[in-house]
Amino acid sequence: MSKIYYIKDLIKNGNIRDNVDCPSTIEQIYAKLEYDSTKVDSVKLKDAIFKLRNFCGPYSNTNLNDVIVMINFYIHVYSDGMFKNEKKVSHYKHILKTIEVIFLDIGFPHGKNIWDNTWYYNFDRCITAIGHCYEDTTNHALHECYTKPCSLGILPGFGKSTIGKIVYTIHTHKILPDVKEIINKTVKNSDTNRDKQKELLINQLEKTEMMLKIKNLELKNGIVNSLMDKDT
Repeated sequence: MSKIYYIKDLIKNGNIRDNVDCPSTIEQIYAKLEYDSTKVDSVKLKDAIFKLRNFCGPYSNTNLNDVIVMINFYIHVYSDGMFKNEKKVSHYKHILKTIEVIFLDIGFPHGKNIWDNTWYYNFDRCITAIGHCYEDTTNHALHECYTKPCSLGILPGFGKSTIGKIVYTIHTHKILPDVKEIINKTVKNSDTNRDKQKELLINQLEKTEMMLKIKNLELKNGIVNSLMDKDT
């Protein structure tokens, strides 16, 4: 059953962006994602992108930065060394591209605003369960019923694990427990290695923040140039 959204409630809660995208903007965003049209429902995806960009506010650059830093960590750690895994690198690069194309210019929404609540699997219940799954892996396992209500799920590549990590990150603003485990395995309780790993993570964070600044500047320049072209 489709969920009914009332405009007055969306406005009251600050869910609607001040400048709603026009159809051509959604078409451009969809084109940048470069999906295989033979494998996806383009109409459904464009509708989902429109909803995610315009009706899931308020949007936050802090959330966006946290998500991008988290994804970049996985890309980095699976690119080389003892955890090298090309398949996972490819997956997280795809996720990163999708996040950047859709949200880089507006910020990332709060978790509760990308959740289609049902009578039982509402956001509060699901985020609590997701937290247990990451913080107590012995007694809890991540099930798709906890992530299925998330609007990100319609995007190709966004399965329960990816959604769980994103939602946990923007809700808690903490480092994922499995990230801590990877760091601990890498440093091997060595103070020298620990300092090197700390420096590596700091450099990765700085690179990510610089990348965000550069891409935001490029985006603003592109908008200005577009407006100037229209005036000439």
